[in-house]
Amino acid sequence: MSQTSGARRADLLAGLAALVLSAVLAVQALGPLLADPQAHLVGEWTHPDNLSNQWLLAWVAETLAAGGDLLHNDRYYWPVGDAPLLAGNGAEGFLYAPLHWALGWPDAVPVYVLLVLVLNGFSGWVLARAAGAGPAVALVGVAFSGASPYVFQELTAGRFSQADIGFLLLSLASGIALLRRPGPWTALALALSLALTSALYWYYGFFSGLFLLVLCLAWGPRRLPLRHLALALGGAALLVSPWLGWSLSHWAEIPGTDEAVFPHPEALLDVSTWALAAGVAPGREAVRGQPLTLWLLSMGGALGAGWALLRPAAGRPPARLALGLLLAALLFRALSFGPIGPWSPFSLLYGSTEPLRRFWWPLRHSVGVMACDLVLAAWLLHGLLGRLKSPGLRGALSAGLPVLLALTAAPLLAARGLPAAVVSSRMTLPPPGYPTLAALPDGVLLEVPLAAEVAGTQQHLIYQRIHHKTLVSGHAPWVRRVRPAAFDARLEQDSFLRAILRVDRAENEDGRFIFDPDDLRALQRAGLRYVGLPREAFPLALRDVVAAHDQVFAALFGAPIIQERGLKIWDVQGWTGASEVEIRPLSWPDDLARPLPDQPLVGRRTPSLIFPDAPAMGPQSPP
Repeated sequence: MSQTSGARRADLLAGLAALVLSAVLAVQALGPLLADPQAHLVGEWTHPDNLSNQWLLAWVAETLAAGGDLLHNDRYYWPVGDAPLLAGNGAEGFLYAPLHWALGWPDAVPVYVLLVLVLNGFSGWVLARAAGAGPAVALVGVAFSGASPYVFQELTAGRFSQADIGFLLLSLASGIALLRRPGPWTALALALSLALTSALYWYYGFFSGLFLLVLCLAWGPRRLPLRHLALALGGAALLVSPWLGWSLSHWAEIPGTDEAVFPHPEALLDVSTWALAAGVAPGREAVRGQPLTLWLLSMGGALGAGWALLRPAAGRPPARLALGLLLAALLFRALSFGPIGPWSPFSLLYGSTEPLRRFWWPLRHSVGVMACDLVLAAWLLHGLLGRLKSPGLRGALSAGLPVLLALTAAPLLAARGLPAAVVSSRMTLPPPGYPTLAALPDGVLLEVPLAAEVAGTQQHLIYQRIHHKTLVSGHAPWVRRVRPAAFDARLEQDSFLRAILRVDRAENEDGRFIFDPDDLRALQRAGLRYVGLPREAFPLALRDVVAAHDQVFAALFGAPIIQERGLKIWDVQGWTGASEVEIRPLSWPDDLARPLPDQPLVGRRTPSLIFPDAPAMGPQSPP
């Protein structure tokens, strides 16, 4: 066997091993989600982002299948709608769609997450291999990217676009391969991976470009393969240009693009500290966490890379690449500290232009640091094992040690209370009452609360998966930048909707629910058919508000057509003609704290209709 064919065979076997190892870690991380996807939801349902992102995956898939309008959604925030594909980084739905068509929701989601985790792990091996680690030793990359607290914490929130780091790592690997071995194939690989990375999540595309820029500067302008680099970047721009042009032409549809405040308050919360990756505590900063084993390897690799800069020699990391990785690690680590001052790297970079001002998550730069650590650890392991004189021992350790590091990563993380698996929420489908509603004639469903400052759950989006009715409310209604301004204006202009808002807010101290009957008739003509009162949508402290809604709807529409545990629904066609109802005067309870701006209302609630084990407090602030 020739040396070339032997090397290819080693690469093939190691690549297959990387896929198998990544699959083992993924199955381990998913736990019960794969065994019974109907009974478990990916992520923590009380996280403010999760349920709306689950809804978005299904909406993209079903809109594609129906040949519908991907820019505009009319399934909620009736009659205005919104643009969830752009607003919610919904491009991940294109990759998810075939699984949804075959399996449906929720069964398709754990399978999709499985594929994402496998790609993440495998991409770690590809990156380590592209940087020069041996085929077997490069398996240590799977330990970093296949058991990543960063990924697990993003999945807890249902942030599927951010959890998918595989294409980002592949773009970095392709860039390194292009610098080390320029040619048309490496240029094509970079073009494809960079375009996909950018299309799925624009900021990961920016991360990749920033990372590769640092590598190119360290490589030196005279040594750069300019022709192939131009081919790769031009190809990526060409591939992503239709999606980029479409996104930019609808820039105003993206929430937050009109906010002038920089840094955004969200960016001030999502910041790193000086804690070492091996010592970070649970919470927001857990995304930086690493097992002590992997951290020691990456720190040793950083020292080795620094030594390679001072004393270049055969068998050591390439000096220019080592310099580039060390600089990239320092840059991304500095950016993770966020806007700590007007002259901080984050403030200087992200405050420079309008599209970058909308990036509010400094800790996401941790994924760039992790990519550097991955390569540095692989270099150290490659160098240490290469010193062994026994080929048998060297071969055994080259394969066995990375696998051991990968298999022990999650238990070591779990021992410190860091994200070590995909969190799931036990779920019981279908919820009572809504299947009955699904069988009734089409029409718009108005469920209270409508008031943004009283909203605290997005379960209504999951229930829509069952009853299929258009909703008056929408996703994350407590976030001002998410709600369409035209929707807010409609609520205030319509006397019937405005009266409901007053009850929601416990503001009608005069004890009168009164409206212009012509406004309700207009709503009926436009399509309003049902009014719903889900008890779980209100904190227990607002029991008087719930009782007032019950009294008003009964007086206006008669007996509910659906009455189940924690749910009542009325048919608006049963309107008695009344336009005024006397109710008990309401005021905001002293024992319920009002929410902070753009935050959900948190308070003890009745148990969820479908999440029996979850704490009934409503969504919590995102970690």
